[in-house]
Amino acid sequence: MVPRELLEFAPLALAGSAIVLGTVRCGYHSVVGCSAAMILALTGCEPSCDTISLAPTYQIAVFDESSGDSICDADVFVNDDPATKSQERCIYWHTIPEGPSATIVVQRAEYVKGTKEVSTDYGSDECGHPIGRDIRVGLTRQP
Repeated sequence: MVPRELLEFAPLALAGSAIVLGTVRCGYHSVVGCSAAMILALTGCEPSCDTISLAPTYQIAVFDESSGDSICDADVFVNDDPATKSQERCIYWHTIPEGPSATIVVQRAEYVKGTKEVSTDYGSDECGHPIGRDIRVGLTRQP
């Protein structure tokens, strides 16, 4: 089985492409939750469409508007629900909610609160598995 850290951060390893959840069987091994491209790179196997599927997620990156530096200690909310901070990378995760749009709010000391309205639309891969969305939110330092 692929470590949870690899599963959560496959989109970052693929230079921003979205995560695709599913299962791949190759010989006696099964890999659950990797992106199709990551699975092919690691195993050389073809993805199978008879898989479980998890909810699509936003992968939210927060950065300083003036320097472009990542901000890894912000408070991030999607529709007032806290996002989960990655333990390994500077990224926040949240399930894409139902409805036509969601409001992402980002707060950190010494910065003006950032708010971004985003669509809840997401794509699907060839097997119908949801593909998450990469979201970037910039914060401006308080005067």
